[in-house]
Amino acid sequence: MDTTIEKIESFLFEIIGLLIPGIIFIVLPELIYYQLTGLDLPYWFNIKKQLVTSNINNLWLLLFLIFAYFCGNLVKVFSKELYSICRAIFDNNINRLLGYICNKIKSWTKYTDWLEGIKNFLKIFSTFFSILKKGFIFQTADYPNSSETLLVSIKKKLKEKDLLDDNLKWFSYYKFSDIIQSNENIKSLCFKFLAKYNFYRSMSFIAVLNLLLSLYWVIKHDLLNFRSSVVLILLLAFYLTFHDKYKTYWMLCGNEAILGLYYFIFVKNNTEIKNQGD
Repeated sequence: MDTTIEKIESFLFEIIGLLIPGIIFIVLPELIYYQLTGLDLPYWFNIKKQLVTSNINNLWLLLFLIFAYFCGNLVKVFSKELYSICRAIFDNNINRLLGYICNKIKSWTKYTDWLEGIKNFLKIFSTFFSILKKGFIFQTADYPNSSETLLVSIKKKLKEKDLLDDNLKWFSYYKFSDIIQSNENIKSLCFKFLAKYNFYRSMSFIAVLNLLLSLYWVIKHDLLNFRSSVVLILLLAFYLTFHDKYKTYWMLCGNEAILGLYYFIFVKNNTEIKNQGD
């Protein structure tokens, strides 16, 4: 019974995690364009025209959901690639350069009074800059620092049993934990966190894509006004929120993998040996 429920739950996570981003990916650009210009996008106008002149039945709805599901898969793949590219561009290059420049400016403030004044003025906006800064950091920890001790113990134990080399990369330990948890029926939130970080990464991708599209439309049609400003701010807020949620669930997924593996090695095995002795 538990296995059946878990399979249904996994299926729902898979479908919803791809279907919802797919639907939003299709519909959101039209909604934003309409809010900015009061007009329909050409492709959306044709779709609406076809829907008005034909009867909307279950077949059309089914075809739309299938198309949205495939779009969700595309979004999932492209968001993964985009994050890899952004890590290379921002984390490995631009952010390091900006960090170097900021450190230089901080060192100059020791000798220059006017720079110290600018520094104090910018402290007013420190919270905003701190949130904005997180949006341009794409590399995240694989697990919380508090789990480092557990992982060290796991590596030591696995090395003693010649199961895994302690010089392996983190992904090898993650996959090993995933296999152990599946074969030993260890209850874990790992899959749920995996589904959630994929979902939020897709939503983050959709938000930033629509933010860039909106900027293009605002510039192209000269639409800089209160309404367009609200749309742009909301899209930026959605991106920052989804981006932060993605990184949080990425780390929680890694933490769950460590906890599952630690439980198997140090708790479950010891309990079984103790029971056999009794």
